[in-house]
Amino acid sequence: MTTQWLIGDTVSISTIVPAVLGGLLLAGLLSWLLARLRLYRFIWNRPLFELALFLILTGAIVALFPNPVASG
Repeated sequence: MTTQWLIGDTVSISTIVPAVLGGLLLAGLLSWLLARLRLYRFIWNRPLFELALFLILTGAIVALFPNPVASG
């Protein structure tokens, strides 16, 4: 990932923002699917599971798109 995104000449957004939004979207879709398939009955603590799912997915997004400056 690059270190920041520029929108026009005035706004710069850290690359963690799209990674967090992507993780949130994927976690929401997966949570909906797990609820639809009634698989949450096997989960002991649903809020903790959903937080862990969000963090894992966000970390995976960050890992899949490495910083080209740091890797090169």
